[in-house]
Amino acid sequence: MREGYTIGQVASCSGVTVDTVRVYERQGLIEIPARRFNGYRHYTKEYVKRINFIKWSQTLGFTLKEIKELLNISRPSTNACKEIRERLETKINTIEKKRKDLLRLKHALRSVIQTCDMSQGKYCPVLE
Repeated sequence: MREGYTIGQVASCSGVTVDTVRVYERQGLIEIPARRFNGYRHYTKEYVKRINFIKWSQTLGFTLKEIKELLNISRPSTNACKEIRERLETKINTIEKKRKDLLRLKHALRSVIQTCDMSQGKYCPVLE
């Protein structure tokens, strides 16, 4: 990608909408770029890389707030890798807790289903 693309071009290259780019700007996930002499903002290939990182992080279950925190970890730093690893492990623990909660919910729903006799009566036993 050559230097100096418009917001629409950056959005297209990143596979997001222009509105998404603007949300990322408002959230402080990407910097608002300088304007060119013609009034258009000047986006570079680094914006595409950053947006792709944000999208990838979202697929891993990170919220925009969490992604911002990851991006704000000081680099280069001897502790950066450690801090990021801790956040990844925290995310894994959160996912594991949610998984267990969902399994409990699944078992509760199966129990409720077993009370349903599928009769053609007026009242459903589940609602009773």
